[in-house]
Amino acid sequence: MLNVEGKTALVTGGSLGIGKAVVEIFTAHRITTYFSYNRHQEEAGALARTTGATALAADLSHPLGWKTLAEEFQAKSPRLDFLIHNAGIWTYFPIGASDFSIWNEMMRLNLDVVGYLTNALVPMMGRGGAIVMVGSTAGRRGEAVHSHYAASKAALAGLAKSWAAELGPRGIRTNVVAPGWVDTPMSAEEFAKPGRKDQIAATIPLRRIPPPEDIAYPILFLVSDWARHITGTTLDVNGGAVLIGG
Repeated sequence: MLNVEGKTALVTGGSLGIGKAVVEIFTAHRITTYFSYNRHQEEAGALARTTGATALAADLSHPLGWKTLAEEFQAKSPRLDFLIHNAGIWTYFPIGASDFSIWNEMMRLNLDVVGYLTNALVPMMGRGGAIVMVGSTAGRRGEAVHSHYAASKAALAGLAKSWAAELGPRGIRTNVVAPGWVDTPMSAEEFAKPGRKDQIAATIPLRRIPPPEDIAYPILFLVSDWARHITGTTLDVNGGAVLIGG
């Protein structure tokens, strides 16, 4: 049994892409779901109406956006079982030719928010709780002109291992899902280039670029009892594009 019905989840960046798919799949499995959004108010409202999830406005790029989200969630929900860190950005940072404001923005949203929000909300979690962070193949192998993004995602593995050791005795598990290319709005600009989508698919052993639900279902697995003895690890969901041994 998945044993997720009746649990409560918070998904950051839930209005589009992978986050939206997580909200849809969680609510379909009768998980009481809250999700944050920033700019996409119309999409967030539509998702809330169709799924029954609760949308929480929060600008996580703001230094105290995480605090606003934590306080609003705590005001609405007495418990938290599953915390899904999905919100993030993907920008360019050619080393030696970039302004460090770009670096700082990346770390603030992709890494700092994860630490700050977990620190604020983990006291609400008890046995059976699960934290899942959305990483990336970039954090597994590196990525030219995206070193700041790769660093922010690689750091999540360190958090997962550390929190697995620290929170495990309390019955709380922490893992990372690391997707490769996914057909989401974040990738839309790259996929719009003529022939680029087919070119990328050709580099993936399974020869396909997955829809967001192909990442959301592994997240559901990791919060469920089917994964109750899995913690501190990174689950690669990339069609074989990056094969990590050992």
